[in-house]
Amino acid sequence: MGVYAMTTQYSAFASAVRLATRWASNHMLLPYFSEEIIELIMMYVFSSATLDEVPGSVSLALLRFFQVLCSFDWDNCPMVIGSEGDHFDRIVMGAFKSAKRAGKAPLMWIATRFNKSSSPMTLDAPDKTTLHRAKLLAAHSESLFMDLAKDSVTKRNKWEIIFTSNLHAFDLVIKVKTLFSNYQPELVPGRPDLHSITDSNPLKYYLELLKERFNKYCSFHYNTFKPDIIGVVIVEPEAKAQIKLLTKKLEEAGTGLLEEVVPPYTISIQEKPRRASKPLGTLQDLIDQIKKRVVVEEKGGPKKKKKRA
Repeated sequence: MGVYAMTTQYSAFASAVRLATRWASNHMLLPYFSEEIIELIMMYVFSSATLDEVPGSVSLALLRFFQVLCSFDWDNCPMVIGSEGDHFDRIVMGAFKSAKRAGKAPLMWIATRFNKSSSPMTLDAPDKTTLHRAKLLAAHSESLFMDLAKDSVTKRNKWEIIFTSNLHAFDLVIKVKTLFSNYQPELVPGRPDLHSITDSNPLKYYLELLKERFNKYCSFHYNTFKPDIIGVVIVEPEAKAQIKLLTKKLEEAGTGLLEEVVPPYTISIQEKPRRASKPLGTLQDLIDQIKKRVVVEEKGGPKKKKKRA
């Protein structure tokens, strides 16, 4: 069953995918954990025969997503979406075991009827560190979800904590100036030849520069919808021993774009969710709010009101 069929058959599917994508982006997983993987896991949530029933709401689908992501045995089993019978399953398992023996199997093997003998969506990502972090975040989010659901009346305004990143998972935090984290390209109508100039996003090139210069030493994580914070995980022991020098190099590479590069424990504002202009209410209110934000951001940000003459 394809994405279109899923969307048509299950009314909660599309919104659940968008909500799970927002969760992954807020926790800075998306640069190394693709949106296609999130969509495939959500397809498994809705189509898997091992689950008791198909989720009837977006919130239940999100909870099941957390449960699958943190508890699935990725080391020993391929995730099969839309199984066509025992013969299909044998082909998938045979390809999975063969790739494992050859040492060429990705960390997450997700098979569909279009790719029985391979897992192209997960071939390059996520890496071991990102998958481990995603599983821990999913387990923590599931625990928070169940805790909030038990007493939804007194904790009705705390649901947003599930979507709030904990910066203590990073070695360093790069704070981007608001001017650049909210950047929107200004295209010139009727002038496609000027697109490359007007669409020049300094932050985009800074992120590319970071990966080019420091990829051997660090991995960089950020919210793809609003990259105001960039989390740095140092993977090279030598670089961790010279963290002051690394901090200086990161600051020099982003001169004019950044506020500062600091250890995560020095930032307290990110430990609490940003307050909304009005109480969020129930989880459904939060879902509706996030869906509206996704639509606005996909269209290029909120439109500015024109001043009256």
